[in-house]
Amino acid sequence: MNMSNIILGKNFLALPGIAALVILGGGHSVNAQIVSEKVQLSNQVAQADIEAAIPNQNQTPGSYVGIGTNIGITGGSSALSDGNFSFMSKIRFTKSLSARPSVILGTDTTFLVPLTYDFAIKPADPLTTPVTILPYMGVGAIIKTGDESETAVLVTGGIDIPLNQKFTATAALNTGFFDTVDVGILLGVGYNFKGF
Repeated sequence: MNMSNIILGKNFLALPGIAALVILGGGHSVNAQIVSEKVQLSNQVAQADIEAAIPNQNQTPGSYVGIGTNIGITGGSSALSDGNFSFMSKIRFTKSLSARPSVILGTDTTFLVPLTYDFAIKPADPLTTPVTILPYMGVGAIIKTGDESETAVLVTGGIDIPLNQKFTATAALNTGFFDTVDVGILLGVGYNFKGF
């Protein structure tokens, strides 16, 4: 047997081993790519779950119209100081400026027309505290109708709590400065719509 036949024989024996490594190595590359794609997909799903848990800032109410009740605390000059049914609204002009006209029905139906500054307080950890509370304060006019109609200064402060994309709960403390000071708490739920 000559030397070239021995070397040629060794090369032929090595070829199946090399071919097996190439085939197996190629399979590992495909498996690694599949695992990588699964990890990326898993990360995307996890990110989507986190984003779904964080309240969307677009859920904060732009504007709303609603119904509620007024609970009179003190006074006697207007329906603000009595327990009555009410209609209320919020018309958002900017992210922090709104008009909040309301009507309190009663013997002397009363109109409240405040202009408010809206504060946005975001939760420190949206995953554990998903409720956004939006306090506001403002001034405007209170108009009492009836036999002795009268207009006075109105001071208001309250909170809006978005319940979901369609509804917002609201509570306000209103003070009307007539000859006697009328104070009432307005509670209600509004239907959200996009502002102007």
